[in-house]
Amino acid sequence: MNENDRQQEPRKRSKWRTFFLVVFISVKWLVIFLIMIGLLAGGAVTGYVAALVKDDEIRPRTLIEQKVNENGLTGFVYFSDGSVIGQLVSEEDRRLVTYEEIPQHVIDALLATEDNNFWNHYGVDINGLGRAVKQKLLNEDQQTGGSTITQQLARRLFLSADRTDSRKFKEILLSLRMERYLTKPEILTAYLNKMPFGNGSNGYNVSGIKAAAKGIFNISDLSQLNLAQAAYLAGLPQRPSAYSAFTGKGEFNEENFGYAMERQRHVLSRMLETGRITQAEYEEAKAFDIRASLAKPSPKAYAKYPYLMFEAQRAAAEILLKQKNPELTEADLRNNPALVEEARQELLSSGYRVYTTIDKKYIR
Repeated sequence: MNENDRQQEPRKRSKWRTFFLVVFISVKWLVIFLIMIGLLAGGAVTGYVAALVKDDEIRPRTLIEQKVNENGLTGFVYFSDGSVIGQLVSEEDRRLVTYEEIPQHVIDALLATEDNNFWNHYGVDINGLGRAVKQKLLNEDQQTGGSTITQQLARRLFLSADRTDSRKFKEILLSLRMERYLTKPEILTAYLNKMPFGNGSNGYNVSGIKAAAKGIFNISDLSQLNLAQAAYLAGLPQRPSAYSAFTGKGEFNEENFGYAMERQRHVLSRMLETGRITQAEYEEAKAFDIRASLAKPSPKAYAKYPYLMFEAQRAAAEILLKQKNPELTEADLRNNPALVEEARQELLSSGYRVYTTIDKKYIR
């Protein structure tokens, strides 16, 4: 190396040091800037969410468990031989099921279409939520919603169905809280006991999978549901009024049944895509004649035996009231219609069985 090169070497090193120093300082300030932007954005989002949910109460574990276990149940009136006259009048038909009574193919059908990641998330499925946001921003034809089963249950129990950011954030926070206090089987069972499934063959609104199986397919034991029927029922809670094959009078609705069958095929496709059924099972379920397996329309007992049902209801309500208040007299009952009405409402919503001494041979 000559004398000139030796003189140039320190200057070259100095230039490189200056270059790297400039790069380092630039990167450092860029990182600081990005962190500040992130903090500001995070603060803005946090403030926005806090403003939306500030009026929402923090629900304790006792209230959550109470609402989960709180169910209005269908009651029935019987002839003297134990045969059913009909169900007590109510806004809905609900019959409870335990987790052990729910067949695996019913669970698979529900999770495939409503919450594929149910067993792994903590109330909110980030992937599903992100997909729903993308679909909304891009205004895509297929809008999945992104709500988990826990979120749907939270909305059903505590919130309205308003399509607002406020309700959505309340739903998310409440779902996270519910997952702390309830097990997955408890959440799944509550969902299948509480969600609406449209109208049954007698015109009553059916709530819960057991009432739906009875009202739509005349099947009392869920284990008797085949895959095609399970997929049909699993698709109904998304839009029960639009998918109801029966009207409020128990009459068959061809148009709605067509929508319900489209939904059933979607459920079956999702079951196949997620590996919950085989191709052979999928083809067999698609070929099954759902329409032929529907329950036959039947009149409500209050239309068929109006006097008998109302008299049984009145007498049972008075008996119930006297059991709780033995000191009550007939005059007290006549002078306290509000008290009798309270007993009647309890009778209609608590799953009572009313047995009469009436012989059905003499009823026309």
